[in-house]
Formats: sequence, C-alpha cells, structure tokens
Amino acid sequence: MATSALPVWNRWELLASPAFATLAPLIEQLPEDHFPTLAQLNRMCDERDAVSGGGVPIEFVPQEGKTDEPYETRVYARGKVLTRSHNWHDLFNALVWLTFPATKAVINARHYHALTDAMLDKGAADSTAALSPQRERVSARCKYPAR
Repeated sequence: MATSALPVWNRWELLASPAFATLAPLIEQLPEDHFPTLAQLNRMCDERDAVSGGGVPIEFVPQEGKTDEPYETRVYARGKVLTRSHNWHDLFNALVWLTFPATKAVINARHYHALTDAMLDKGAADSTAALSPQRERVSARCKYPAR
C-alpha cells in the first residue's frame, strides 16, 4: 500500500554529501526546518537570470493535474516549470535550473524543437511525439556526454 508521508527534510545531510557539492551554495540558502516552498524557490530564481530556451523568465509553479500541454513546451514558451510540493526530483530540477540556467535553457530549447519537429513530421496536433528518439538522444547526450 502506497503511503503519502512527506519526505524527511535535512538540509545538513545534503550539505554533508559530496554528491551535492556543486549545489551547496543554493542548498545553504534553503530552510533548515522544512522542505522549500515554491515561493522560496522563486525568490532564489528572481536573484538569477534563469530563462527558458525561449528566453522567458523561469518560474516554478505547482503541478495541477494532467495537462495536454507538453512539459517542455510550457517551459519554453511560458517559463513555467511544473514543480510538485515536497518532491525530491522537482526540488533538484529547480536547483539545477538555478545553478546551470544556460545549460538548462539549451536542453529545454533542444527538447522543444525536437518535439515540434516530430509533431510536424507526424502531422500530430498533440504531444504523441513527446518521447521521440531525437528527444531521447538529447536527454542521453546531456546525461552521458560523448567521449
């Protein structure tokens, strides 16, 4: 049976881990006693020039159910990064946007263009091309650079 228990927040454990050393300057700014809120992440974002691949300022917004708009399109065109409350994956995505904004913008633009190209090629009016081989290569290239 799945549980909806909130993740245990311990900023000091994150700071002590060498795995997060690159993110440490931002982790140091996070609250000591609770998981960061969207408002706190957005204040940190306001202090930086984080823009989407389309040049729109980034804003972390709550994920409110299912949407027909592909994630990368929303980020590229409107700067809205869907962020779930108390979610480690989304927290680290926000921290990476704040630490490497130019890199994230390039990745976002490549995903967006791969998605729109695939939709045009298929004549699709929806996001059925969301997991195209080209988008998978963009992600893999970013995660595992060629040697």
